[in-house]
Parts: sequence; C-alpha cells; structure tokens
Amino acid sequence: MSEGLVSGFFGIWALLCVLVYIPRFKKAIRQRDWFKLVPEWRFFAPRPAQGDFHLLYQDTLHDGSCTNWTEARPMLERSWWNIVWNPGKRERKALFDVVNMLNMRLSVSDKALQGSIAYLMLLNYISSLPRSLSPAFTRFLLMKSHGAFPEKEPDILFISGVHEL
Repeated sequence: MSEGLVSGFFGIWALLCVLVYIPRFKKAIRQRDWFKLVPEWRFFAPRPAQGDFHLLYQDTLHDGSCTNWTEARPMLERSWWNIVWNPGKRERKALFDVVNMLNMRLSVSDKALQGSIAYLMLLNYISSLPRSLSPAFTRFLLMKSHGAFPEKEPDILFISGVHEL
C-alpha cells in the first residue's frame, strides 16, 4: 500500500514536471503548485547568464582597523540528498534575486539606491552574518566575475556606504 502511494506520488510528480513545459498546462500546474515541487528549469534561456555575481563584505573594528573583504556564501556544502531535499536552495535563490534587483538599479542616485528594498535586504543579510570578531561598522561590495573567462579581472559593480552594526 505505502509503496503504491510513494510510486504514485513520484509518477504524478514526474508527469507534472513534463507537462509544465506545455503552454496550455503551465498556468494550471503553477497555480496549484503551492509547495513549489515542480521545478522550473531554464537551460536554454534566450539570454543565458554571462557571469557570476559575488557579494563581499568588510568590517571596521572598534579600534578603527578593517578586516579583509570576505565573500558571503550561503550554505555552500552540498550532499547527495540535495537532489530531493535542499532547504538551502531558497536562501541562495533569494540572495541571487536580491543581488539581481540591486544590479538593475545601479543607475539611480546613491540616495535612492540606499533606500531601495534590495539594498536594505542585502545590508540586513550582511549585518546578520555570524562573525568571529565584534565589528562596529560594515559595508558590502557587489562584484561580477566572467564565468568561462577566469583570466579576466572581475568587475566591481557597487560598493556600499559604511553602516553601523
């Protein structure tokens, strides 16, 4: 009985994973996929990613000295079961989306940028990261590397102001 339920669940899930790419079924499946179990792959997007974003932060300690720039990396360790159970995926995706939102707004004035939701979310994320030292201030940097061209220097897209912790 339980084997039949498990097999049935995975069979329906596999079928939905295929049907979601047929335009007339997509909307109906997405509306009922409350737990986001049906993946959305875009291997052949019209404009695939041209590089990788990197979010770094630097702290200023109470004595006025600065730490080295450190890359903020959410849950990098992966295990074989992440194929089925991957709770860290949401954090990585949220961080990726917020970095993209900030990148799209880089042309606006600094004052408007610092009041944007993306900026405030990144500042909150950076400020809440665990640290071994107790800093007084922090700032963050958004950088873009060139993916398949590691010989090219990364581009610095944005450096935030200094914020009190």
